[in-house]
Amino acid sequence: MVPYFALDRGYDYVAVGGLAMAATVGSAVPQPFVGLAVDRWRLGGTAALGVALAGVGLGAAGLVSSYAAVWLLVLLSGLGVAMFHRRPGGPRGRRRAAARRR
Repeated sequence: MVPYFALDRGYDYVAVGGLAMAATVGSAVPQPFVGLAVDRWRLGGTAALGVALAGVGLGAAGLVSSYAAVWLLVLLSGLGVAMFHRRPGGPRGRRRAAARRR
């Protein structure tokens, strides 16, 4: 994402750093809350929705011209990343496999 916006749009280091910050904050801050909500209300499909949201956010960011709109779409894409990475599936799969063997 950074090389595209730097080369194609002519964004300087501060601007592309702001986009990297939006992606990081958009994924790191809501991730624990998304994990709690998914665990509490047994929300299924958040991984698929997260992948779709991340892709649509970054794809749309390439289509808009305003820096503020690009920033918000990258932030939205970060939320999709948080939904996808809400919790590792490996431990859950091991617990299920172990329960079936008993």
